[in-house]
Amino acid sequence: MFEPTNELAGFLMTLLAVFGWATLNNAVLSTSSPPGIFHFNLMFWRFIWAFVGALLLGASFMPPTHESMLSNLNDLFSAPKDVIFQKIGATFVAGFTDMLLQIFLLGAVSGAGISNTIPLQIGLATVFGAFLTYIVERRAKLQFLIPGVCFNFLAVIVNTATYSSLSKDQKGESEALLKQDCENPQDGESQADPSTVSTKLSTWELVLICIIGALMATFWGPMTAVAGKDPYSLNPYSIATLTSFFSSLTAFPFSYISMRHPFVGEPATVSDLIHAEWRDIFPAVWGGLCWAIGTYGFCLGASKIGFAIAYVLSQSTPFVSSLYAIFLWKEFRVASKKTWFLESCMLASLAVSVVFLCSASQ
Repeated sequence: MFEPTNELAGFLMTLLAVFGWATLNNAVLSTSSPPGIFHFNLMFWRFIWAFVGALLLGASFMPPTHESMLSNLNDLFSAPKDVIFQKIGATFVAGFTDMLLQIFLLGAVSGAGISNTIPLQIGLATVFGAFLTYIVERRAKLQFLIPGVCFNFLAVIVNTATYSSLSKDQKGESEALLKQDCENPQDGESQADPSTVSTKLSTWELVLICIIGALMATFWGPMTAVAGKDPYSLNPYSIATLTSFFSSLTAFPFSYISMRHPFVGEPATVSDLIHAEWRDIFPAVWGGLCWAIGTYGFCLGASKIGFAIAYVLSQSTPFVSSLYAIFLWKEFRVASKKTWFLESCMLASLAVSVVFLCSASQ
């Protein structure tokens, strides 16, 4: 099976996780499907891509090793029952909580945008998940891990201020355009631009959703570390396949709740899910592929640099998500100098965090 052969390759694989998971968030903004419908389709296609990738990259004919996902799972099921329960239970918890995380992540992104949501939700999870993962697998230099996590948390605090400032900027621009429309009703150029409309969630609603989502995200690092820990460790392809399988298996009831009671927008029905058009399903298809790429990057990188470092480093998706928000989705089109300054401080804090984490490998 394919796997990195040194720490440098492990770091590169983990950076692949950053870009894969960050790009997934763009799929949310590329579909007109309600978040609940998108969530169900995403869970399904995550498993499909993860399984196909495991059969190809995790096969015995793929260099540099001759182990495969299937032989790894076969070894697991020959282990004592308590070990089987521990490994399967860990991947179930990781997959189930990640499935719940996506509900809160999708709802928050739909209601507040990428730049306001991702740093807050993922950043909070990183602070707690990093140390829980370190307790499970002590493969990191604390003198570098702790500053790395602290700078990550600083980025979360700064991002909260950025969100508040950006909301005021958007509200002020919308009010100015509305006033201009009233004064010049025949002037076509004065119509409000959709990108300047204020966010749909209040600050406190967003914070509450992100805190709950962060709690769900906290389990990913320590649970995958348990699954990948000796004896009878699961290889990266087994971890990715099992977590995505359990996510898909448990998704429908929670997707249905999200469909009927969305955070923003109109409710949807099962009929809407069944009769969804392909153009609305396709973002979930390529979004699932991005998730699979990111998850394989995390699992492959963690096998070389340790799960604690890989977890925090892979949670640096706010850095990439903010770049997408700025250059692709133009969320900062009406941002003031103060908002730009805060956003720059957030990105700088994340960059410093990454430097410390790269130095934390043992």
